[in-house]
Amino acid sequence: MARSSELPEECKRHNIHNGGIAKFDCQGIFKFYYCENCYEEKKSHSIPSTWTGYTQADCDEPIEPEDGGYYNEM
Repeated sequence: MARSSELPEECKRHNIHNGGIAKFDCQGIFKFYYCENCYEEKKSHSIPSTWTGYTQADCDEPIEPEDGGYYNEM
């Protein structure tokens, strides 16, 4: 599909009053209105974790220091 700026005017103006379907992220936060013609294009502008969520397993950094100590030891 075309880039967002090349979407038909009707797709740029979706809202609840003209048949647009509301899309919410995995936390229930409203993101955009869409139709079957522009859904994938509009969704592609978000990072994947917006729709699936993430866990600590998805993070690359450790929670505790590797040496077991604290950063501000005196």
